[in-house]
Amino acid sequence: MSSIGKNIRKIRTIKGLSQTSFANLFHLTRASISAYEELRAEPKMDVTLEIAKYFNIPIEELLSHEITVNEFSKFTYHQVVGESTTANDVSIPIVTSRNWDHFLEKDNIENFQTMNVPSQFFQGEIAFVVGEKISSDFHSGTILLCNKETSVAENYTYLTIKNKQATVLKSNRVTSDQGQSLYRILQTIEEPNSNSVEERLKRLELQVEILTQKK
Repeated sequence: MSSIGKNIRKIRTIKGLSQTSFANLFHLTRASISAYEELRAEPKMDVTLEIAKYFNIPIEELLSHEITVNEFSKFTYHQVVGESTTANDVSIPIVTSRNWDHFLEKDNIENFQTMNVPSQFFQGEIAFVVGEKISSDFHSGTILLCNKETSVAENYTYLTIKNKQATVLKSNRVTSDQGQSLYRILQTIEEPNSNSVEERLKRLELQVEILTQKK
């Protein structure tokens, strides 16, 4: 699970908002906010984007660790949307079960399907879609946005690939094996009710387009 539930509670405390008041900002129910804060559920990506934009918090910070009071006070509008009001899109190649073998054979990933999203909301140089090729507790279809790494940092989750076997592990369980490819998971996109990766990406692009038009 990400840190967004703890951060919602922290933001509420700093801003002096009740669960009902916070819920009303995003057209949610008090019960939903309670579930997020008690880590029984996580908001969908469109809600997460709205929270990040409303409170001027970079989305990676909102999801990856518990934000301190000092960090919250330092976030500015420019940290989230940049100097321009125009979003800078980034194209992230996607690895799925269908092109998994091509990825392992180090085929040119420039020919892979990509997701085009604003860089101020999403980070990562490559995306993996959880499926039969990846051993993980994530729902099948979850998109993992990753950066390739050469070493392990504490308090992160990694996708490790060795001998064509891919596993999602917490940093304290990752070993330094030769021949192992290591990808640090920066963000996850979970939409278990979607029927396909293509549908999920279309919905995500629409949600981002709506948000960027509101600026």
